[in-house]
Amino acid sequence: MADQTQGLIPYSSRDYDSIVEEFWKLVPVLTSLWKPEADADPGVVLGKFLASAADMLSVNTDYLASELFAP
Repeated sequence: MADQTQGLIPYSSRDYDSIVEEFWKLVPVLTSLWKPEADADPGVVLGKFLASAADMLSVNTDYLASELFAP
């Protein structure tokens, strides 16, 4: 993970697992009012959905970027 003191967001290795792992790490930093514990929690469901969407966008971006270069 990137150095949090500079506010950098890591854009490489953006797969579902790394996004969800970063989500779990950021929740306690952002708020102390919510502690995600169950998979049925609406916040957890939304976080996993957003991670899935970000994973699909990352794959599509990598696919489009690889088309820009000649074989």
